[in-house]
Amino acid sequence: MSSIYLLKPKFQALLSPLVQLLYRAGCSANQVTVATLFACLLMAFALYYFNSAVLWLCLPVFMLVRMALNALDGMLAKRYKMQSALGFMLNEVADLLADAAFLLAFSTLLGFYSPWLISMLLLIWLTEFFALLALQTSGNRQNSGPLGKSDRAVFFAVFALLIGLQFDPQLLSFWFFSIGHLLLLATCGNRIRAGLIHKKES
Repeated sequence: MSSIYLLKPKFQALLSPLVQLLYRAGCSANQVTVATLFACLLMAFALYYFNSAVLWLCLPVFMLVRMALNALDGMLAKRYKMQSALGFMLNEVADLLADAAFLLAFSTLLGFYSPWLISMLLLIWLTEFFALLALQTSGNRQNSGPLGKSDRAVFFAVFALLIGLQFDPQLLSFWFFSIGHLLLLATCGNRIRAGLIHKKES
């Protein structure tokens, strides 16, 4: 299944000069991970508290920056031998907390505060749980789409843009939850399938 994750090599190539700058500045991969999490929590809080159209319009740009930072911490860790168990745990937990914070920000909008928000969050966490299960059983983390980590950033960004442009939030909430749940269920299925296939091949 296609995913924005497939563009990762090209994205990393663009970010390569920044990795060198961060390393020379003395930044560690874990510092980038923690800084990214705090930036996400701050942005989500601003959206939740102020609920401003301007802020919603800024979210797509912020999500692009978040994706870049998520790539940078991994590149730093691999290139300069900073990989660690702590870094692995930080990376996994930070992504889940950030997605939860952004979903909470959406809850301030008319039509978005509903039990569907909770079920969507649970499905997001479940997709990452299956990715980690695949890592345990086959030795490879499954990043299959169609709604993996990077895909979710784009998904949130698209709806944030529509919200900022003053589209009807109740109508948007219907499509947000309908499309989101379907894609997350598909992602769970794809990750389970890919993990099992890889296990058989190994």
